[in-house]
Amino acid sequence: MTKQFTNKGFNFKLYQKRIDGSYAISLVLRFNKQRTIISLPFYAKPEQWNEKRNRYIDDDFAKDYIKENDLQGKARKDYINSLHPERFANNVYLDNKTTEIREIINDFERRKVPFTNEMIREKLFVSITSSSIHDYLIAHINKLHKSDEYNTAKTFENLLDCLKRFDSYLYKRLFADITYKYVLDFYNEQKKLGRKDNGIRVDLSALRSLLNKAIKEGVGSPETYPFSYQYGTYTGKEIFNITALTKEKTRKRFIPEEYLKKFYDFEFSSIPHIRSKALFFFSFFCGGINYIDMAKVKKTDIKHGFSKEGKPIRYFVYQRSKTGEFIEIQINDDIQKQINILNDVTLGIPVNDYLLPVVLLEGLEGSRLTKYIVDKRKKYNKYLKQMAEAMEFPEGLNDMTSYFARHSFAMTLYSKTKSIDLVSASLHHDSVETTKIYPQSFGKDEIAKVSCGLLN
Repeated sequence: MTKQFTNKGFNFKLYQKRIDGSYAISLVLRFNKQRTIISLPFYAKPEQWNEKRNRYIDDDFAKDYIKENDLQGKARKDYINSLHPERFANNVYLDNKTTEIREIINDFERRKVPFTNEMIREKLFVSITSSSIHDYLIAHINKLHKSDEYNTAKTFENLLDCLKRFDSYLYKRLFADITYKYVLDFYNEQKKLGRKDNGIRVDLSALRSLLNKAIKEGVGSPETYPFSYQYGTYTGKEIFNITALTKEKTRKRFIPEEYLKKFYDFEFSSIPHIRSKALFFFSFFCGGINYIDMAKVKKTDIKHGFSKEGKPIRYFVYQRSKTGEFIEIQINDDIQKQINILNDVTLGIPVNDYLLPVVLLEGLEGSRLTKYIVDKRKKYNKYLKQMAEAMEFPEGLNDMTSYFARHSFAMTLYSKTKSIDLVSASLHHDSVETTKIYPQSFGKDEIAKVSCGLLN
């Protein structure tokens, strides 16, 4: 007597007829009020398939059929020859998949995990290779290099290095292994090594981005995703809140107006310092455009137009490398003054129609161009520190970097306008909540001021 195959929520069916009259064997999942059809790597003709059993017609069924229909001689031989030649092996495959599905469902139910068709598909068919976070991370880095996203690739390379040092078995880890506990242990280990929260946050944000990408591509693990409940939740699941656990403990680094004016009026004698000062204030007056983005601005990017009042204006549009957003900068007198200074040939002659004297070598494209600019930024930051020392800036300002221009712009604009919305628009933040980080320092200063001498 043949066994019956009654599976709650799933079965195997014939779908997608082919030219030769055969159909793809497909797994049909029906969970969470949805239906998902997954084609399997073999086929059958209707006469080779037992619809009631959801299996290929096997030898036991064939014997019963031959006996019931009293097939003899050629008729018996023709019937046997019509059976699928791989029926035994294919039925073993279907039996194994059935067992796997039942085990997956039992595991989900035991742990009270709400599951979907996609979660079952992931556990059934994602291969070890594609589920390896190590291999996936390397493939992602290579893809970024091919698309000339040098800076982003560097971020993920740093993440890979940190994970390798933290986890000697990283090359064996699957996405499902990256749980809340794994991330928490990584964070605690980095803290023990003396790393600052800012650096750890960059790594964790990169890891979160990688897991989101993997889930979107069908190779990640939504069930164990440790950073939020966005892919569902289950009883007892813990969430690693990057913002809360790696909260910035230092205020944004900016140059107060008194020192900013001193910097603006200070006359430097060396060419690298004159050029660096003009680049800093070009960035400052352009709302804190970062070094790589301003280095890539070309003269042909400058356009002519009219303001809403009908006055003629000049502006340029650049694509912000961090977000991909296109940003328009209107060229006012302050910006034009820095351009005029930087157009002095003694400061360097830019190539390929670049506006600013940063890229001074021909033939640089893609990742080679980005790497060149990154190396120039390192020298630029070194010059800024030398300039802060020459101006006798106090501690806290003597380690100036390119980021000070953006933060200083935000703080200066807020100081003059007291408008968080205007600052947010100028910085092109998606949310005002992000912008509030900048003026919070003023609130701390006010508290410190009024708290001093309360009992006097």
